[in-house]
Amino acid sequence: MDYRKFLKGKELTTDATGFESPYEYNPALFDFQLDCVRWALRRGAAALFLDCGSGKAITSLIWSEHVHKFTDKNVIIFAPLAVSLQTVREGEKFGVDVNLCKTQDDVKPGINITNYERLHNFDMDQFASPGSNEYSEGIYEYEAKLLRGARTPFQEIKVNTLNPMDTKKLYLLCADQLHPTELLPFFRIMESPSTQQNACYFYNRLKGDNVRWISYHFEDEAEIIRSDDEVMSAISLLRPKDRAQE
Repeated sequence: MDYRKFLKGKELTTDATGFESPYEYNPALFDFQLDCVRWALRRGAAALFLDCGSGKAITSLIWSEHVHKFTDKNVIIFAPLAVSLQTVREGEKFGVDVNLCKTQDDVKPGINITNYERLHNFDMDQFASPGSNEYSEGIYEYEAKLLRGARTPFQEIKVNTLNPMDTKKLYLLCADQLHPTELLPFFRIMESPSTQQNACYFYNRLKGDNVRWISYHFEDEAEIIRSDDEVMSAISLLRPKDRAQE
């Protein structure tokens, strides 16, 4: 086999899911920054690995501004604590309104920014738990439970995939995509010890030979401590053996 063809066969590619913005761009952008923003908008999901001083703030703000205009939906940026305030000031300098917020209640129409450690306070994540399924003409159809954010109730939905899913596992499935991503066993849908209602629990830490789980669904008794062989196995694979007992 030709070596170039061999390498070509190892490439991982994804289709662009974004858009070509019909709106005018901020004239403060340098040419290379404008190219970065337009490319990221066309890709739909992208990362800009810009060096220090290359305009990370203005490119993220202009990208967010065009997404908000095109979709008529709010945009939120998650950033380190000090960077949040800095980005608000950068927005003022370039004529872009940026709202600093702490919870979902603080969100305003347009561009919002918060500390990434407050992620659980916002209705952003979408976790799908597959239930019963049907298979027809190469497509699996599942009845699933959708979780948006940390505190919202589960929503019964139907999803289509090209790959079979294990009903005992959790998956991340983006809108209009057919390839679910299996999550590591650091998320669980379990019953609350007090209400017996299903909730999403997040791995917190090891406690002796047990695993401590935390749920943001409940104000009281949000903690579960129990043994979990699957989590222990995953941790042993992620960490070197000489650190697994720390």
